[in-house]
Amino acid sequence: TKANADLGGRIDFKTTLLGGYTGSLILGNSTLRLSGTLATPPTMGGHPGVTLTLARPSKLPVLLVLDLDPATNDLTGSVYEQGETGSNNLIGWRNTWTSNAPTRQGTHSFKIDPVAAIGPQGYGFGTIFVSATGVTTMKGQTADAGVVLSSGLLGPDGEVLVYAPMLSNKASLLGTLSIGADTNHSIDNSLSWQKIAASNPREYAPFGPLTVPVKGGLYVLESPVLGLTDTGVDNAQFLFSEAGVPSLTNPNVAVYINNTNKLTPSVTNPGGVKLLSFSASTGAFTGQFTLKDAPAAPRTVKFQGWLVPTESRGYGYFLLPQLAAPPATSASTSPIMSGRVVLERLMGLE
Repeated sequence: TKANADLGGRIDFKTTLLGGYTGSLILGNSTLRLSGTLATPPTMGGHPGVTLTLARPSKLPVLLVLDLDPATNDLTGSVYEQGETGSNNLIGWRNTWTSNAPTRQGTHSFKIDPVAAIGPQGYGFGTIFVSATGVTTMKGQTADAGVVLSSGLLGPDGEVLVYAPMLSNKASLLGTLSIGADTNHSIDNSLSWQKIAASNPREYAPFGPLTVPVKGGLYVLESPVLGLTDTGVDNAQFLFSEAGVPSLTNPNVAVYINNTNKLTPSVTNPGGVKLLSFSASTGAFTGQFTLKDAPAAPRTVKFQGWLVPTESRGYGYFLLPQLAAPPATSASTSPIMSGRVVLERLMGLE
């Protein structure tokens, strides 16, 4: 909707037994408060609903229409800026976990795949925690260092609301994921990722909306992680690609992960890969490598990522300043590109 530069928004809505309601409409950095009494006009088929015009300082009003279906527990409707042609659909659901616990409780990890040749080429990642009362908490990062924070209520069929404005409301990740009822709590959906402005010339230019695949599932602690076997020798590898990697230096490196989940890079380590942190209990890892592309000065690059046991890999990204291309750019003004990090089983080990 034009009401938030096509970056989306979210509604939190609470009703009372007497037909009253309170809530909020969040559009980026703006929060519009809602309150009043539900109406049941004939055009809504007996469903209670709301039709509002919401004033905004120095902006056009926002028109909001909501329909609450008591039989299916669904919330539908539209929100649009006054004068905007067409409308933008809303989807939501009622909290059904007040008297029974959801079957999809626990911590789930996921990866966000890049879209070929468009936008940042690293992997985004994160976790979704589902509480005993059906509250969902999503934390993670997109591959351009955008911080993903979103919370909500688990839907009746495992739906997870995602609305994460990022980079001072210059970008957003939004949509709906679904946690499966299978043993792995499988996640296999897609979200919309968009950036409408850049803060400086070294960032990615505006892109999207991109439809980015999201895959993952229940996070289960293993020793060693990723279903590896402790054989006393290298059993996994870090692979780095995109954003100009490999260059004259190929930073890919074999690693040994033992049965206490201590990770040690191989002595054959041309990129000088170092692990700065590695937590098997949470799945998070950070590290760095160094590219030596003489005559340019060495570039030490930090990377981060997350283990996704249901994919038997860890996924992440690094941000690499590109080599200077005089006279257009220097070492301090060249573009910063996003590349991919994968931690996986060493080839040949099954």
